[in-house]
Amino acid sequence: MPVLELDQLVKRYGKNKVPAVDHFSYRFENGVYGLLGPNGAGKTTLLRLITGGLLPDAGTVFYNGQDIDELGAMYRADLGYMPQQQQLYDTFSVRRFLFYFAALKGLKKKEAKEKIAELLSLTGLTKKAGVLLKTLSGGMKQRVLLCAALLNDPKLLILDEPTAGLDPKERMHIKNYIYRIACEKTVLIATHVIPDIEQIAREVLFMQHGRVVLSGRPDEVIKKVQDKIFEVVISRNAYEHLSEMYPINRVSGEREDRIHVRVISDAPPTAFEAAPADVSLEDVYLYLDSLTSPSMQDGAVP
Repeated sequence: MPVLELDQLVKRYGKNKVPAVDHFSYRFENGVYGLLGPNGAGKTTLLRLITGGLLPDAGTVFYNGQDIDELGAMYRADLGYMPQQQQLYDTFSVRRFLFYFAALKGLKKKEAKEKIAELLSLTGLTKKAGVLLKTLSGGMKQRVLLCAALLNDPKLLILDEPTAGLDPKERMHIKNYIYRIACEKTVLIATHVIPDIEQIAREVLFMQHGRVVLSGRPDEVIKKVQDKIFEVVISRNAYEHLSEMYPINRVSGEREDRIHVRVISDAPPTAFEAAPADVSLEDVYLYLDSLTSPSMQDGAVP
């Protein structure tokens, strides 16, 4: 069983040495882990530290109890990484690109041919196998990168925004595939598409300022903000006033000039009739993003 342990990882940037990752520690075992947070929270930097693409200023990444720097190629053989940035060879066809990556990963030609055919079918790219990468849409390029990450059947799979640019059907197929393989792998997914991981994640980690501010099973973290999301029914004219007072997640159900508004607040809105609402991971994300208190910035959980 692959076990990934991060011990007090630190990575700083700029003249002022501002930490993008700030003393980050966590233990990952089999299953899917969702890494959530706003832009600039440190998600991509953390993934690059895990893959060895960046060296930490402090701290250590352990894989099955050993420092990944000491494991070297043995670690990389178990690793699959899909970066957020689409750094592809524009003049390569999809098939040539994947055979190139298969060679880098040490796959034999027959094994590579079978695996590439399987992954192209999975991602709906079979008919695009001979097409040049530069002609593909952004969503199709995402699928090619996912294929490349899966070529060596990795035990540790790192995915940075894997479903960006995909349509709902494609997202569903990719999500279901990741869930099927996760029983034998450790899968880390950094994403803004919260529904993609809400039903499949073993645990979710919410990041702010390079730290984990809340983590646990989806049902556990939802309970922590269960009393902070309210539904208010108001007139359309009252919406502007309400939005100046509280962060608002969702507006729906307009009928006879009345709308249903989901409000994020530590206490029930007193100026309006409010009822507790069912909470989703999206609500948790938005609640944490709305916090500006020093205690949260220091890493405290609600």
